[in-house]
Amino acid sequence: MHIAVPSKAPVLTLVTVLNSTSVEVEWQQVPEDSRHGIITKYVIFYTFEKVTGEKQVPGSLLKVVVNGLRQSATYSFRVQAATVKGPGPASNVKNATTEGKDKSSFHEHSK
Repeated sequence: MHIAVPSKAPVLTLVTVLNSTSVEVEWQQVPEDSRHGIITKYVIFYTFEKVTGEKQVPGSLLKVVVNGLRQSATYSFRVQAATVKGPGPASNVKNATTEGKDKSSFHEHSK
């Protein structure tokens, strides 16, 4: 089999806000006939105000929790699959807005 970069992107299916600094990202595998080899890793990109971070996970995983995000911030997420030859195209984009500070930690004082 000829090994090449994936010719199709994974499908980003779910972006779930877990709390004020963490989001779970879930995707579907690249179709088998578009993988062109073994998927060695997935790269998750997340962007907030023109600053992009990335997280790499083994090719056996189809979801990951991204931690260390800013509170009350809207992030754009996308994912790429990669073989030993490199990454394929990026997935569709999904947005998620992290929660604000825990409201239970604020106490209003009235007189």
